[in-house]
Amino acid sequence: MAHENAHMSTSKRRESTTSSTSSSGRDKRKSKQKPVYFWSTQDVVRWMKKQLPEMEALYASRFLDNDISGRVLVRLNEDRLEQLGIVDREHRQEIEKQIIRIKLNRDVHELKLLQQKGSIFQR
Repeated sequence: MAHENAHMSTSKRRESTTSSTSSSGRDKRKSKQKPVYFWSTQDVVRWMKKQLPEMEALYASRFLDNDISGRVLVRLNEDRLEQLGIVDREHRQEIEKQIIRIKLNRDVHELKLLQQKGSIFQR
């Protein structure tokens, strides 16, 4: 019986270690997202599906056909979206708004990193 208890406690320890490792692994992936500049065209389509689901069905193929990677995405404006064939002005504006959000989030993240490291201007 003592042997069974020892075995059970060892199993429980393994389970708790495994579960904490997998949950922390998941957390790391969520918090450590790939920078937009490294997004592939598939990453851009996934972003569109998440942020603009009603437009993803309409325009994802245009983004794929034109090789819109993350590096290109952050340079798109309303005129360039129209050149891609997005004729609805409201759709272009909504896509552009979401692109601006990406750029703002990126800039905020970079500012935080600079603050953590200490700016050369503070010296």
